[in-house]
Amino acid sequence: RNIHKTRVVNSKTDSLFFYELVKIASQFNDSHFRLTSSDRTSKILGISIDWIGDRPILAQIHDEVLDNPNLPIEIGDELILWNENKVIAKILEHEKYFGSSNKNTKRRMATWTLSYRGDLAPLPTSQNAILTFKKENGSLVQIKLPWKISQKKRQGLISHHCSPQSRFKVPKGADIVKDVPFTAYSFQTKKGKIGLIRIPHYFPADNATGNDLLVEWFNHYKSTLEKFEKETVGLIIDQDFNCGGSIVYLLKIIALLMDKPFEAPSFEFRASKDQINGMQNYVSEFQTNTPAYLRFTSIIH
Repeated sequence: RNIHKTRVVNSKTDSLFFYELVKIASQFNDSHFRLTSSDRTSKILGISIDWIGDRPILAQIHDEVLDNPNLPIEIGDELILWNENKVIAKILEHEKYFGSSNKNTKRRMATWTLSYRGDLAPLPTSQNAILTFKKENGSLVQIKLPWKISQKKRQGLISHHCSPQSRFKVPKGADIVKDVPFTAYSFQTKKGKIGLIRIPHYFPADNATGNDLLVEWFNHYKSTLEKFEKETVGLIIDQDFNCGGSIVYLLKIIALLMDKPFEAPSFEFRASKDQINGMQNYVSEFQTNTPAYLRFTSIIH
């Protein structure tokens, strides 16, 4: 704490001051608690790196950003060197800006900011980045990409957050069960037919009106899982870049996968006055003398 205090006091620029505060906040190890810069300026390389299978992997190429979209790299290549140094050193440096009790979450978010800087990690001081990739055949490819200024928030960051479409390549001959509102299909393997269902979030809503689509989406999940239960021997649940939502809705979906009662997780939280008032209004929707009513009122009284 004293080290950070000294660095904050001695900061010579707004950026150094802000990101030293970010490091302090990250020590709470709570991904819901972080500082956000009001400066929307960011710098991007035109590619996105993700932490997949314990390795930094090229996840996306943003042709609209690149001066030369015909780069000798392709999605799936492993990034091994950053400016001719081991890339893991840079990732560990960036982990200091992210607070999470889950080490994998911290590692993944730090990896995202290799090629995106701004509100999540400090802007680069160099004009270019020299990247060395390892291809599937073991050969190495080195490229130099310029940092480009972007005024769009999170442009150039991995754009699959909350996407209802799966990033997995659909196997040849797969039986497409749904392509809207989310991806679902089944395919043959040596062990039998396997199903895949994409769950992008746990609070579906209409993008135009903001109205929730909880019941509609739940019915889609229910019918899809019932079909898979009859026709498949295994299930892949694709939650990659799931952006969260309602824990109650999550439990409803989990219930579709269970064949016996289960105990839901419990929470402790410190509520504000407005939240308490809102809960007191909400409790009127419960039937009295039911287990749900008694448990809910025990929280707010």
